[in-house]
Amino acid sequence: MRALRLQPGELTAKAIEGRVLTHDLGRDLRKGTVLTAAHLDRLRELPEIHVAELEARDVHEDEAGV
Repeated sequence: MRALRLQPGELTAKAIEGRVLTHDLGRDLRKGTVLTAAHLDRLRELPEIHVAELEARDVHEDEAGV
């Protein structure tokens, strides 16, 4: 897993697709959310976001808890 900090100018669909939010950003975006292009407009409202980029051997926390 690789931790990333993204700022509004870096936010594109390609930059966020499949990455995992590492902190809550309100009721609509919770820690652990796997980001998609549909989240882009909401994320651009924020000064920065912190995400995790999962590598091939990594397992999302929801899947690991099963």
